[in-house]
Amino acid sequence: MLKKAILFGFIALGFTSCEQTEKAHQTLVYQDGRIKPKLLTLNVVDHSSNSIPWDLSSEFTELVNHHLKNFGSIYLQPIEELDENIDPHELAKQLHRCPKLCSTKLGAEEFLASVEIIEHKISPTGHKTIQANSQTHLLTIKARIKVFDLRKSKSELVLSEIVESQTFIPWQLSTINYKKNHLNTTQYKVTPLGLGHKQTAQKIAKRIHDYVLLAKSR
Repeated sequence: MLKKAILFGFIALGFTSCEQTEKAHQTLVYQDGRIKPKLLTLNVVDHSSNSIPWDLSSEFTELVNHHLKNFGSIYLQPIEELDENIDPHELAKQLHRCPKLCSTKLGAEEFLASVEIIEHKISPTGHKTIQANSQTHLLTIKARIKVFDLRKSKSELVLSEIVESQTFIPWQLSTINYKKNHLNTTQYKVTPLGLGHKQTAQKIAKRIHDYVLLAKSR
């Protein structure tokens, strides 16, 4: 138990020192006066089979938006500015059932991104450990990303791919109680799930970011 607490402490120190501070506000223009691409990200849809005791959709929505804002190259359109007649939750579900976007113009945004978590599982690696009856595990997450270009009269799907990430879970941390160390606790950020979710969200945000900038440059 003491070893687990010490390991937790070291991870927490490293995590705190590397944590970026989210910008208090976004700017619509770069320092040279050019206007940034305008992106609207819909709420993440969770279609995975997981037993996590909180809403995975809300967690990933917040994490992906956090990373997109911190990149500083894209203006993230507030979801509140979406047309009042459009339900963002239903639109997100629709986009993952059908690859086409029916609405040609949703608001002032130039690009629209949707993310669907399609797999979230923790499985034993089968590796032997020095501790009897203990196993190392692997957290595997797969997410489907779609990015639409809305600048023309007809929307265009410019990115559709599946992103996968894996996080190794040492045997010392494989029995964490996530009902106790849940999403809203400070300890959660340095758990294997907290670190794995952050890494996955950053990877998702980077793919969206890169394709939006690429499409904008054309």
